[in-house]
Amino acid sequence: MIVREMSASDVLARIRHAYAPEFTHPDWKPRLPGDRSFPLRAPDPGQSPRDYSHILWPSIGSQVFPIGAEREKWWNLQTVRIGNR
Repeated sequence: MIVREMSASDVLARIRHAYAPEFTHPDWKPRLPGDRSFPLRAPDPGQSPRDYSHILWPSIGSQVFPIGAEREKWWNLQTVRIGNR
């Protein structure tokens, strides 16, 4: 077994590539606190004037899991569809 240390950014990128490869650019990287680029975004439509989340980093969950999983059949609780898979 070969083990190597990975950065948090690399781990999250690999998780996203495994979860949603058809929605992920090969060079995709998450935006994390401490990164050199600040994630300034426009406020969401209807966002409260007191909500400043658009000037903070996006949640890790929303970055790594950009699409939801859907149950294939309502009676089958063990199979889900993610994107086209």
